Amino acid sequence: MRRVISNIMAFMWFFGILAHSLFWEAFAILIIFFRNILGVLGSGFAVPPTGVVYCFIAGFVLAVTGWVPAFRNCYYKLPWLYPFSMIMTMDLWILSAAELILSEGFSVLGTSRHVTTVMVMAAQVIVCRLIMCSYLEDYPMNRQETPAFTVRIRRGAAVLMGTAVAAFLCFPGKSVQNGPLAEKALETRMSTSLAVGVRLASFDDHYTGGDMAVTHNATAGKVQMWVWDYAREDGDYVQILVNGRALGEPFMLRNEPVSFMIPAVGEIRICGVWDGDDHGITYGVYFGAGRTIYFNGMDRGGSHLYTLSKEVF
Repeated sequence: MRRVISNIMAFMWFFGILAHSLFWEAFAILIIFFRNILGVLGSGFAVPPTGVVYCFIAGFVLAVTGWVPAFRNCYYKLPWLYPFSMIMTMDLWILSAAELILSEGFSVLGTSRHVTTVMVMAAQVIVCRLIMCSYLEDYPMNRQETPAFTVRIRRGAAVLMGTAVAAFLCFPGKSVQNGPLAEKALETRMSTSLAVGVRLASFDDHYTGGDMAVTHNATAGKVQMWVWDYAREDGDYVQILVNGRALGEPFMLRNEPVSFMIPAVGEIRICGVWDGDDHGITYGVYFGAGRTIYFNGMDRGGSHLYTLSKEVF
């Protein structure tokens, strides 16, 4: 009776959870390779990495499968399943690491930076694949005697859970802030109460704003400026001009603010270089010694002018 219950649980786990997880894992490999790697190489603009999400799901599901005796029956009944799932998961890890390297390297535009990034990514993929092949040659995944096979599954489950935790810690983006202050900020497109780097929305709202006059009480000749994406990280790129001159190369907006030192008095123009999802470029900006965060938006090719001046007492 116990064996029957165990087999029923394995059947339900395989068709209810495991098979779906493996399907989405295979789908993720295709998406990462064709869209997030080849697509980025073709366009020159990065996209937010998604592989860590699938690594977390795959690692967690496969770890539970290896740890729970009833679920482990899936591997005993289907000898091909363990090597198939493990090799596909290794491929997912390798591509996810390549995707992270590419996303970080292409987050700022520049030919030399891009070339270096592609070389590093290619080296990472080659080295990881060689390590993977060497491991599989030394420790083939064909089913052997049950005790040794079970020990191997358990050890692999521990490694998979570790990778799931690591992937979870690498999840990009911040949580959306809710409440009256956030609602007011979205309505007025500015706030004197929220923190720098706050995220107000899950998706871009295609908002198109305008120029701003900014007054502050800074005594120094330079102030700090923070820029970030207050909605979803979707591959939007901007470039900052200070009094008509570029302050570095175009860069991808993230939920984590990027800071610059700028003149306390002058004209700061934020230009929309690339719209990652065709729903508008959304960004928050805050100038040091000021009191107001501005939540602005524009289309690709648009720009906003911020005229900085000191308060007159």
